[in-house]
Amino acid sequence: NEKTLHDLNDDLAEFIFRLSLRRLRTAYDDNRPNITYNSLEALFFLLKYRQRNWSFIPRNSQLYSEAKSLARSIELDTPRLKTEKLAKKFLEYLDWEGNDDGLGGILEGDDD
Repeated sequence: NEKTLHDLNDDLAEFIFRLSLRRLRTAYDDNRPNITYNSLEALFFLLKYRQRNWSFIPRNSQLYSEAKSLARSIELDTPRLKTEKLAKKFLEYLDWEGNDDGLGGILEGDDD
């Protein structure tokens, strides 16, 4: 839940993001679509931590590059429309700089 994000510190948030990214990579590589979706959803949720600390997963970091590359692969390669849509939203949110109401636009129409 959202309150949990307020209880994290920067190091713990990054650690959880790294673990979730690793789980996403494994699920995608092993062709496990349900786990792929759930792991991508967890990463999407963790990006909300940026609202507290905008230096979380900066664009010039290796972690950003890994997340973007993997999400782009999933978006282009998944046979599931629901996962494709989530990957696309994840990529938009990953690139969002918080300088407008972009979050509302990104989450608009989200059924999940």
